[in-house]
Amino acid sequence: MKLTCNKQLALLVIGLVFGVLGASCASTAHFDYRRAPGTMQRFRKPISQQTVCVEPFRDFRQGAPTDDANGVAWSAERGSFALGWLPLVPYAWVSKARPEVAGEHNFASLRSYWCQFDVELAGAAVASINYSHLFGAPCVLAASGVAETDWIFRGTLYDTTYEGERLTYGVTYLLAPALWVVGFPSGVSHTRLSVGFELVNRRTGKTAWQFHYSGKASTVHWLYWNVGRDASRYPQLMRTALNAALYDLSQHFPELE
Repeated sequence: MKLTCNKQLALLVIGLVFGVLGASCASTAHFDYRRAPGTMQRFRKPISQQTVCVEPFRDFRQGAPTDDANGVAWSAERGSFALGWLPLVPYAWVSKARPEVAGEHNFASLRSYWCQFDVELAGAAVASINYSHLFGAPCVLAASGVAETDWIFRGTLYDTTYEGERLTYGVTYLLAPALWVVGFPSGVSHTRLSVGFELVNRRTGKTAWQFHYSGKASTVHWLYWNVGRDASRYPQLMRTALNAALYDLSQHFPELE
């Protein structure tokens, strides 16, 4: 009888552990530039009357197809959340250079993340340029090689590394949920964004202006707060990058015309 009770208790504990782990992971999230916190750069009146378009960003991140040009394949992912089952390990972690291709349950509190970075970031650039009134004519998104505007605003993506930590405080996933329930943080997410911008004269093909931005932001997760916001800082970082880039670009007009 005592053995049966112990088995039932063990099954109950295991069920609670997996229940809390499952509840702490939200569903799929996606890149949403419109809801990014903070204001976008805006000028009182157009600084240039010339036209501009944005092309899909070039992807030079780790793990991109260009990395295998020499036939050398390597992994852009490191770590494992399975480390959280080991005693005395304070946290389990993963690092992913391309978070949008990560499998399920590979984030601190999120199941998966959807983002076509080359198109989404280009769309963000279009939104910020149009809102800024830097150019008199509306900015549009154009496929590579088909632009008919005076200028081409090009972007290059260098880094979108995601690093996630699930905090187990050295007591493994068996006991850590008890700490999460009473208010201890359950995880931490770190997001990095490194992107370059350039303004290219469509007729001559020459680059007239360049700007580079690198930034990092972190989000702390609790069992009842910030769940699923592992990658929520990417739009915010992109807005900061575009604000800085457009302000810098405005300082170069009318010399560029």
